[in-house]
Formats: sequence, structure tokens, C-alpha cells
Amino acid sequence: YIHARQAFADNAGTGETLVIGPDKSRREIGYMWPHFLPDGHRIIYFVFSTVDEVRGIYLGSLDDRTRKQIARSDTSGVIVGDAVAFVQKGQLMRQRVDWSSGTPVGTPELFVENVASTFDFQTVASASDDGLLAYLPAVESTQLVWFDRSGKRHGTLPLPAARYRNPAISPDEQLMAVQRFDDSLSRIEIYDFKTLELKWSLAQSPA
Repeated sequence: YIHARQAFADNAGTGETLVIGPDKSRREIGYMWPHFLPDGHRIIYFVFSTVDEVRGIYLGSLDDRTRKQIARSDTSGVIVGDAVAFVQKGQLMRQRVDWSSGTPVGTPELFVENVASTFDFQTVASASDDGLLAYLPAVESTQLVWFDRSGKRHGTLPLPAARYRNPAISPDEQLMAVQRFDDSLSRIEIYDFKTLELKWSLAQSPA
């Protein structure tokens, strides 16, 4: 993990040397999940930004501090041979890259179905040099269940199964809010607690 106020650093025994840091003008919040290319000088990393077009996987260099976006993504990248792989909407996508020039080739294509990502934007996959891929299946599907104060279960709320977190009921018991995740991003959905009619869906939030 790379701290939001610190980017790639060269530890030469005398301290850290800042190579590149988040660009506030592009609303970048942090750089995360770096992976070195075999040359040991270039690195891919995930840029977290509140701007959709900025958020994604970038290729950078420790030598000249250049960087370029090689894939628009909401999760980190994994180097798989001549491509970078990342989770998008629950699927592992593959974007081919000409590593000699650092240029994306074509458009992302489906690689593996139903692959997980974490809540801190990491694609849960890893690839060996010989092309063997290991990944965690995206099998999480939760439901909202009603319990009384004694712990007795009274039934399941008739909402579609999804990745729900942090349900909360308003003090007057008229509204229910719940966080619903799509890959590593989420939105807050607010329902009429009696009818379960969706009242509002707030913009995607980073946490």
C-alpha cells in the first residue's frame, strides 16, 4: 500500500526519495497496489481519484517520473504476460499492453468470470511468470434479514441479493439506508422502510 501523501520511494539507506505523488488538480487521492515490471525500473499502480476518467491503472518509471494511464479501472492491476488484468463489475478483464512503449493495444476483453476485489480497490488475483493465474472467486451475495431484540429471525427483506453493508434505520422507522458495493465502489441506497420502495440512490462513494 502506498500512502496518499507518499508515492514511489527509493530507499537507499539515507531516507526516502519522492518519485511521484497524487495530483490534486486531477482530484487524485492516493496511489495503491504497485507491481514492478521485470525490468525493475517501471511499475504499474492504481490511482484512486473521485474523477472517473482519472481513476485507473497507470504505468510509471522510477527513472524519469513519467506516467500514463494504461487502463480505466476501479480496481488495481495484475501483470499477466503481455497484458494487465483487473476486476470490473465482477469480471476479470484483460487489457493487452505493448510494454516496450507502454501503450495499450485494443480494448479490454473478458479474461475470467466472477473474480473478487477488495473494499480497498485491490484485484484479488496473482499471476506467475509462466502464466499460471490464481484468483479468489466473487461469490459474496448477501441479503438483509430482520431480527428482533431477542435475536429471533423474522424473515428476509425482499431486496435483490447484493454486496450490502452497514444497514441503518431512521429514528422514526420510516427510512432505511444501506451501502451497496459494486466492485470496490459503493453507493448509498435509501428505502421507504415500510414498502421498501427505493427513494434515493446517492452518488458513488469511495468508502
